[in-house]
Amino acid sequence: MVLKKSAKLAILGQAAPVAERKDAARNRAKILEAARALLKTRPIQQICMDEVAKTAGVGKGTVYRRFEDRASLCRALLHEDAIELQNEVLAGFGIPHDAPNLIHLAHLIDALFDFAADNASLLSEALAFERGGTKRYDHPAHVWQRDAIARYLERAVRAGEIPSLDAVVAAEMILASLDPDLLTWHIERGTTKSALKATFRNLWRALVSGTVACRPA
Repeated sequence: MVLKKSAKLAILGQAAPVAERKDAARNRAKILEAARALLKTRPIQQICMDEVAKTAGVGKGTVYRRFEDRASLCRALLHEDAIELQNEVLAGFGIPHDAPNLIHLAHLIDALFDFAADNASLLSEALAFERGGTKRYDHPAHVWQRDAIARYLERAVRAGEIPSLDAVVAAEMILASLDPDLLTWHIERGTTKSALKATFRNLWRALVSGTVACRPA
């Protein structure tokens, strides 16, 4: 399967921004600012929408008009970091275009790891309503990440840098290791982010190099 280069996507899968009245835009900004302030004290899972409204100085109805649920609030809080990540990917991380595909891939996967680990709590809450099914694998944010990884894998295969593989399956296996709940579990057990990242690097490199057997017995 050869993937076409994706156009720039709304990385979080949100609809294009709708023009807001000035007061509505101000309220949105106040709500996000309040949520960020509360997040400095505890995880999003321990913060209720009523508390966000009180901290922002707006009514609960105003919060729900801007954000229909906690998941949509989490996506909005992630938006700036997500767009920054996407821009870095589209810019190629400043790596020469003719550098080996695995070098490009390594920078991409490192960036995806950092984004997932640094935002694990918010990502977990944003995905909460999509657990227990396959819906989340078709979410634009996930598709964007999967396609970006698979594209470099396919190029690396064509260039003879790695053995032939199913790029989409391999990309999904890599992303499965970045499940925010799993990362949070490791961190809560005392594993440092740097230790997690080192292990993750070794695993995905072993997978795509063919040193990890991916065939059924």
